[in-house]
Amino acid sequence: MLLNEGAVPMGSDAEATARNFLKKLGISAMKGEGSAEVDVEDNGGTVVLCCRSGQTEIINCKVTFTFQRGSLIIVSGTRPLDDVSLDVSEEELDFPTVLMRFMDIVSDSGHIFSELQDAELCYIQTASVSGTGTLTPVWRLQTDAGDFYINGLTGKQETVS
Repeated sequence: MLLNEGAVPMGSDAEATARNFLKKLGISAMKGEGSAEVDVEDNGGTVVLCCRSGQTEIINCKVTFTFQRGSLIIVSGTRPLDDVSLDVSEEELDFPTVLMRFMDIVSDSGHIFSELQDAELCYIQTASVSGTGTLTPVWRLQTDAGDFYINGLTGKQETVS
């Protein structure tokens, strides 16, 4: 979306402006620490918000807001589709099973880390040509060497871009 300069003023809080813009579009964004990337100085910069379904983050649905001269000028990224269903084709793996699968993946691939810092259930959105989408549960395992994503249905490692 390309907006006219001055149509949406940045105000004193660029992140709040971005959240309100998404809310008017009927899109929910994550709240809390780490849910937004804010790089705004001198009336310009960017805010990146991660969309959600209910209270769960959709890790491949991020919207970037670009501000220039005190106004929102560009909104870009991937939003959740209007017609999205949960993938219930298989039973979800429990966390101990996911953790054991993660240890197998780390062992087989030679990844080295010293600390598992956090584990969180998220979704990945996949879209079909018809315009419908599916949310698949994915565990994000945060280590001191980076994040790993494990499919919550298959136990396979996922690549998230």
